[in-house]
Amino acid sequence: MTRNAAKRISKNTSALFAGMAVNTGLMMVFVIYVARAVGVDHFGQYALARHFFELFLGISTTALAIQVSRRVSEDPTCLGRCLTASLLIAAALTLVSGVIMVAVCFLFGYSPDTRIVVMAAWVALCPAAIAAVLEAGFVALEKAEYVMWATALSSVIFVGSGMAVVAAGYEVSVIFAGLFLARSVMALFYAVQLRRHDASLSWSYDRGYLSDLVSEGKVYASENWCSTLSNHLDLILLSLFQNEYAVGVYAAAAKVLRVGAMLATSYTRAIFPYLARLGKESPEALRRVSEGSVKYMLAMVLPFVMAVCVMAGRVIEVLYTDTYAEATLVLQILIWVVAIKFINPFLSHALFAQQQPAKSLRVAVIRLVSYLALAVILIPKFGAVGAAWTALAATLTAFCFYYGWVFHSGEEAAQRSGQGLLGAIGRTLLAAAIAGGLLGLVGDRPAVPFMAISLVAYVVLLFLFRVVSWNDIRLVYHLRPQRQAD
Repeated sequence: MTRNAAKRISKNTSALFAGMAVNTGLMMVFVIYVARAVGVDHFGQYALARHFFELFLGISTTALAIQVSRRVSEDPTCLGRCLTASLLIAAALTLVSGVIMVAVCFLFGYSPDTRIVVMAAWVALCPAAIAAVLEAGFVALEKAEYVMWATALSSVIFVGSGMAVVAAGYEVSVIFAGLFLARSVMALFYAVQLRRHDASLSWSYDRGYLSDLVSEGKVYASENWCSTLSNHLDLILLSLFQNEYAVGVYAAAAKVLRVGAMLATSYTRAIFPYLARLGKESPEALRRVSEGSVKYMLAMVLPFVMAVCVMAGRVIEVLYTDTYAEATLVLQILIWVVAIKFINPFLSHALFAQQQPAKSLRVAVIRLVSYLALAVILIPKFGAVGAAWTALAATLTAFCFYYGWVFHSGEEAAQRSGQGLLGAIGRTLLAAAIAGGLLGLVGDRPAVPFMAISLVAYVVLLFLFRVVSWNDIRLVYHLRPQRQAD
């Protein structure tokens, strides 16, 4: 990786992370406020509807965002045609999503109140899909600062309006009017800024280009749909086999985990245009970048994972009160899902960059099938805890296949390198386990000193176990964002 390329990735990762940090922080405040104000059952209704929103937003746009990022990063002149074709496809998928959401609500026998909340969420889906497609254009152009500002603005609008709605005593469904407004403003902001960036940009319908995008996108879409379903079936199956109360317990734990995923998502989105170029220019360089990324992403997330796992009871009580005490065990299980999900999306994008989307599709299918097989056994019997174990098992299964296809296929040298990476992962886990044992001594004492000692011990162990070196620290220093243009 050249220094200029690394600096661009660092700058864009920082911008995406900053936007997501604002969004995650505000959303965490909002979720805690709603959970405390409306009770477990009504919070379960909100969480379920929001889950449907995110599920169908992912189905409608994520594969398109990957295609836009890859195509525009390779040929910026195709931006107009690519966005036009993608918006048309997203509009069609959004319409179909509404029909499916209505059908599911009646098929699963939801109460009238729950159906109304879910339908209110669907109304916000259209502007959200438009915003997601336009956002991919900025990511492909490596102009992530626009994404940062739009994300922050949208978050402020939604959280402000949502808290006002709850404080005024309105029904949970009215919250999604604020979501509609927030995503509409976001889409408008992107449209205006894209036009300012490129004055010649206009609606550019090309039937041949649209057909080509649809044809190429079949594998990407299939992979995305399987992955999205696997990631979002937990609350939906809980609502089918259990009730809104179980959904509320599970959602309370799951919402805490958004903090751990935002940096990985930011990095993966920022680096993907570069990975796509490396896939064509230098497969060996792509492999080295992938190895380094996996090693350091895991080293970064494990302290957070260990801290939450050890102190899950305190976390739930402080955030939600003891009303949500049943969420403690769910959180202790799901936090390990975060550690694996921190890496899986990157490995999936690495396969895309290697021009092997079919392998990523196979992993997504395997994960979906394994999830469904376990879910029908564990969720009816164990409720929210069963859903957590199901998510962990399916996510770990996906990681094993991703890892094997990214690092253990191809030349013998690549396989040896992959084995070395596996050793580094093992040493990182050992360091985290030792640090977690120190944190476990906290008991009823103040947690902050033990957390500081545990973190210092973890960093020291990473050096002793040769997971990181001083050369890595110097590299990070040189890649810090600069004021001048790269």
